[in-house]
Amino acid sequence: MAKNSPPLKGSFSGQMGKVNNAQNAGSALVVDLSFLAAILCLWGGRKTSCHFWERKVKEKMRSSYVEPDVFRLLLTALMPENRLALEVSLATGLRIGDVLSLKTKDLQRERFTIKEQKTGKSRRVYLPVVLRSACRTIAGRYFVFENRLTPNKPRTRQAVYKDLKRVARLYRLNGRKLAGQISPHTARKVYAVGEYHRTGSLEKVQHLLNHSSEAVTMLYALADELEDRSKGRK
Repeated sequence: MAKNSPPLKGSFSGQMGKVNNAQNAGSALVVDLSFLAAILCLWGGRKTSCHFWERKVKEKMRSSYVEPDVFRLLLTALMPENRLALEVSLATGLRIGDVLSLKTKDLQRERFTIKEQKTGKSRRVYLPVVLRSACRTIAGRYFVFENRLTPNKPRTRQAVYKDLKRVARLYRLNGRKLAGQISPHTARKVYAVGEYHRTGSLEKVQHLLNHSSEAVTMLYALADELEDRSKGRK
Protein backbone atom coordinates (compact mmCIF):
# COMPACT_ATOMS: atom_id res chain seq x y z
CA MET A 1 0.00 0.00 0.00
CA ALA A 2 1.43 3.35 -1.01
CA LYS A 3 2.13 6.07 1.49
CA ASN A 4 0.77 9.54 0.87
CA SER A 5 3.03 11.16 -1.71
CA PRO A 6 4.07 14.80 -1.45
CA PRO A 7 1.69 17.15 -3.33
CA LEU A 8 2.41 17.81 -6.99
CA LYS A 9 2.04 21.12 -8.75
CA GLY A 10 0.56 21.77 -12.17
CA SER A 11 -1.92 20.00 -14.39
CA PHE A 12 -1.05 16.52 -13.14
CA SER A 13 -2.29 17.44 -9.66
CA GLY A 14 -5.66 18.49 -11.02
CA GLN A 15 -6.05 15.35 -13.10
CA MET A 16 -5.04 13.10 -10.22
CA GLY A 17 -7.55 14.94 -8.06
CA LYS A 18 -10.27 13.58 -10.33
CA VAL A 19 -8.88 10.09 -9.85
CA ASN A 20 -8.85 10.48 -6.07
CA ASN A 21 -12.43 11.83 -6.10
CA ALA A 22 -13.52 8.78 -8.04
CA GLN A 23 -11.85 6.54 -5.51
CA ASN A 24 -13.42 8.40 -2.59
CA ALA A 25 -16.80 7.92 -4.22
CA GLY A 26 -16.25 4.18 -4.02
CA SER A 27 -15.33 3.51 -7.63
CA ALA A 28 -13.24 0.41 -8.31
CA LEU A 29 -10.37 1.98 -10.23
CA VAL A 30 -7.91 0.28 -12.49
CA VAL A 31 -5.29 2.37 -14.24
CA ASP A 32 -6.30 3.38 -17.78
CA LEU A 33 -2.99 3.70 -19.58
CA SER A 34 -4.45 5.99 -22.23
CA PHE A 35 -5.78 8.29 -19.50
CA LEU A 36 -2.44 8.35 -17.73
CA ALA A 37 -0.67 9.02 -21.02
CA ALA A 38 -2.99 11.97 -21.64
CA ILE A 39 -2.10 13.39 -18.22
CA LEU A 40 1.59 13.11 -19.01
CA CYS A 41 0.99 14.69 -22.38
CA LEU A 42 -0.50 17.72 -20.62
CA TRP A 43 2.32 17.77 -18.09
CA GLY A 44 5.08 17.44 -20.67
CA GLY A 45 3.67 20.07 -23.00
CA ARG A 46 2.96 19.71 -26.71
CA LYS A 47 6.50 18.89 -27.81
CA THR A 48 5.68 15.18 -27.93
CA SER A 49 2.50 13.40 -28.92
CA CYS A 50 0.17 11.57 -26.57
CA HIS A 51 0.91 8.41 -28.57
CA PHE A 52 4.52 8.77 -27.46
CA TRP A 53 3.44 8.96 -23.81
CA GLU A 54 1.12 5.98 -24.16
CA ARG A 55 4.04 3.89 -25.44
CA LYS A 56 6.24 5.27 -22.67
CA VAL A 57 3.69 4.42 -19.96
CA LYS A 58 3.27 0.86 -21.22
CA GLU A 59 7.04 0.45 -21.33
CA LYS A 60 7.60 1.73 -17.78
CA MET A 61 4.67 -0.24 -16.33
CA ARG A 62 6.31 -3.51 -17.40
CA SER A 63 8.31 -3.44 -14.17
CA SER A 64 6.18 -3.51 -11.05
CA TYR A 65 6.84 -1.58 -7.85
CA VAL A 66 6.98 -3.41 -4.53
CA GLU A 67 7.58 -2.05 -1.04
CA PRO A 68 11.29 -1.79 -0.12
CA ASP A 69 11.01 -4.37 2.69
CA VAL A 70 9.47 -6.89 0.30
CA PHE A 71 12.11 -6.31 -2.35
CA ARG A 72 14.92 -6.62 0.19
CA LEU A 73 13.39 -9.89 1.39
CA LEU A 74 13.62 -11.24 -2.15
CA LEU A 75 17.26 -10.17 -2.34
CA THR A 76 18.19 -12.37 0.62
CA ALA A 77 17.54 -15.49 -1.48
CA LEU A 78 19.55 -14.39 -4.54
CA MET A 79 23.03 -15.46 -5.50
CA PRO A 80 25.48 -13.16 -3.62
CA GLU A 81 26.77 -11.30 -6.70
CA ASN A 82 23.26 -10.72 -8.06
CA ARG A 83 22.05 -9.57 -4.65
CA LEU A 84 24.89 -7.07 -4.38
CA ALA A 85 24.25 -5.73 -7.88
CA LEU A 86 20.62 -5.02 -6.98
CA GLU A 87 21.62 -3.50 -3.64
CA VAL A 88 23.83 -1.07 -5.57
CA SER A 89 20.89 -0.26 -7.85
CA LEU A 90 18.68 0.35 -4.79
CA ALA A 91 21.26 2.68 -3.28
CA THR A 92 22.10 4.65 -6.41
CA GLY A 93 19.10 4.38 -8.74
CA LEU A 94 21.36 3.12 -11.51
CA ARG A 95 19.93 0.85 -14.18
CA ILE A 96 21.09 -2.71 -13.69
CA GLY A 97 23.07 -2.61 -16.93
CA ASP A 98 25.06 0.36 -15.64
CA VAL A 99 25.63 -1.37 -12.29
CA LEU A 100 27.00 -4.46 -13.99
CA SER A 101 29.28 -2.33 -16.15
CA LEU A 102 31.01 -0.74 -13.15
CA LYS A 103 34.74 -1.15 -13.48
CA THR A 104 36.96 -2.25 -10.63
CA LYS A 105 38.96 0.97 -10.93
CA ASP A 106 35.74 2.94 -10.21
CA LEU A 107 35.90 1.70 -6.62
CA GLN A 108 38.97 3.78 -5.87
CA ARG A 109 36.71 6.72 -4.96
CA GLU A 110 33.37 7.17 -3.17
CA ARG A 111 32.18 9.37 -6.04
CA PHE A 112 32.88 8.61 -9.68
CA THR A 113 31.41 9.29 -13.11
CA ILE A 114 29.85 6.72 -15.41
CA LYS A 115 28.43 6.89 -18.92
CA GLU A 116 24.91 5.49 -19.05
CA GLN A 117 24.52 2.67 -21.55
CA LYS A 118 20.95 3.54 -22.50
CA THR A 119 21.28 7.31 -22.91
CA GLY A 120 24.98 7.93 -23.36
CA LYS A 121 24.74 10.66 -20.72
CA SER A 122 27.28 11.08 -17.94
CA ARG A 123 26.20 10.61 -14.36
CA ARG A 124 27.95 11.25 -11.09
CA VAL A 125 27.55 8.31 -8.68
CA TYR A 126 28.01 8.10 -4.93
CA LEU A 127 28.54 4.58 -3.60
CA PRO A 128 28.19 4.20 0.19
CA VAL A 129 31.27 2.90 2.00
CA VAL A 130 29.64 -0.39 3.03
CA LEU A 131 28.61 -1.21 -0.53
CA ARG A 132 31.94 -0.09 -1.95
CA SER A 133 33.70 -2.45 0.47
CA ALA A 134 31.40 -5.33 -0.49
CA CYS A 135 32.03 -4.63 -4.18
CA ARG A 136 35.77 -4.68 -3.65
CA THR A 137 35.45 -8.12 -2.09
CA ILE A 138 33.94 -9.68 -5.20
CA ALA A 139 35.48 -7.42 -7.87
CA GLY A 140 37.30 -9.01 -10.78
CA ARG A 141 40.35 -7.69 -12.60
CA TYR A 142 38.36 -5.48 -14.96
CA PHE A 143 34.75 -5.42 -13.81
CA VAL A 144 33.19 -5.42 -10.36
CA PHE A 145 30.61 -7.97 -11.51
CA GLU A 146 32.60 -10.07 -13.93
CA ASN A 147 31.17 -12.69 -16.24
CA ARG A 148 31.67 -16.23 -14.93
CA LEU A 149 32.77 -17.56 -18.30
CA THR A 150 34.51 -14.48 -19.71
CA PRO A 151 36.25 -12.48 -16.95
CA ASN A 152 37.06 -9.57 -19.28
CA LYS A 153 33.33 -8.96 -19.73
CA PRO A 154 30.68 -7.98 -17.15
CA ARG A 155 27.92 -10.21 -15.83
CA THR A 156 24.81 -10.07 -18.02
CA ARG A 157 21.49 -8.46 -17.14
CA GLN A 158 19.80 -11.73 -18.06
CA ALA A 159 21.69 -13.54 -15.29
CA VAL A 160 20.38 -11.12 -12.66
CA TYR A 161 16.88 -11.15 -14.17
CA LYS A 162 16.60 -14.94 -14.14
CA ASP A 163 17.82 -15.18 -10.56
CA LEU A 164 15.36 -12.53 -9.36
CA LYS A 165 12.44 -14.18 -11.19
CA ARG A 166 13.41 -17.55 -9.74
CA VAL A 167 13.15 -16.17 -6.22
CA ALA A 168 10.02 -14.10 -6.88
CA ARG A 169 8.13 -17.25 -7.92
CA LEU A 170 8.64 -18.63 -4.42
CA TYR A 171 6.87 -15.77 -2.64
CA ARG A 172 3.31 -14.52 -2.32
CA LEU A 173 2.08 -11.12 -1.16
CA ASN A 174 -1.51 -10.81 0.03
CA GLY A 175 -2.28 -14.15 -1.56
CA ARG A 176 -0.85 -13.39 -5.00
CA LYS A 177 2.39 -14.43 -6.61
CA LEU A 178 5.13 -11.84 -6.77
CA ALA A 179 6.76 -13.07 -9.96
CA GLY A 180 4.48 -10.97 -12.22
CA GLN A 181 6.32 -7.96 -13.55
CA ILE A 182 9.12 -7.82 -10.98
CA SER A 183 12.48 -7.27 -12.64
CA PRO A 184 15.84 -5.67 -11.82
CA HIS A 185 14.34 -2.35 -12.97
CA THR A 186 12.01 -2.56 -9.96
CA ALA A 187 15.00 -1.48 -7.85
CA ARG A 188 15.17 1.81 -9.76
CA LYS A 189 11.49 2.46 -9.04
CA VAL A 190 11.94 1.66 -5.34
CA TYR A 191 14.82 4.14 -5.26
CA ALA A 192 12.80 6.85 -7.01
CA VAL A 193 9.78 6.47 -4.72
CA GLY A 194 12.01 6.58 -1.65
CA GLU A 195 13.79 9.74 -2.82
CA TYR A 196 10.50 11.42 -3.70
CA HIS A 197 9.07 10.71 -0.26
CA ARG A 198 12.32 11.89 1.32
CA THR A 199 12.71 15.15 -0.61
CA GLY A 200 9.17 15.93 -1.79
CA SER A 201 10.76 17.27 -4.97
CA LEU A 202 10.08 15.82 -8.40
CA GLU A 203 12.87 18.00 -9.79
CA LYS A 204 15.43 16.43 -7.43
CA VAL A 205 14.31 12.91 -8.34
CA GLN A 206 14.57 13.83 -12.03
CA HIS A 207 18.14 14.98 -11.45
CA LEU A 208 19.04 11.84 -9.50
CA LEU A 209 17.64 9.56 -12.22
CA ASN A 210 19.26 11.70 -14.93
CA HIS A 211 15.96 11.97 -16.80
CA SER A 212 15.48 14.52 -19.57
CA SER A 213 11.73 14.72 -18.93
CA GLU A 214 9.98 15.44 -15.64
CA ALA A 215 6.95 13.59 -16.98
CA VAL A 216 8.96 10.36 -17.27
CA THR A 217 10.24 10.88 -13.73
CA MET A 218 6.62 10.91 -12.51
CA LEU A 219 6.22 7.29 -13.62
CA TYR A 220 9.00 6.41 -11.20
CA ALA A 221 8.40 8.82 -8.32
CA LEU A 222 4.71 7.85 -8.16
CA ALA A 223 5.25 4.16 -8.93
CA ASP A 224 3.80 3.14 -5.56
CA GLU A 225 0.53 4.97 -6.19
CA LEU A 226 0.31 3.74 -9.79
CA GLU A 227 0.85 0.16 -8.61
CA ASP A 228 -1.96 0.50 -6.04
CA ARG A 229 -4.32 1.90 -8.67
CA SER A 230 -3.43 -0.81 -11.17
CA LYS A 231 -4.52 -3.39 -8.58
CA GLY A 232 -7.70 -1.47 -7.73
CA ARG A 233 -6.44 -0.56 -4.26
CA LYS A 234 -7.13 2.79 -2.63
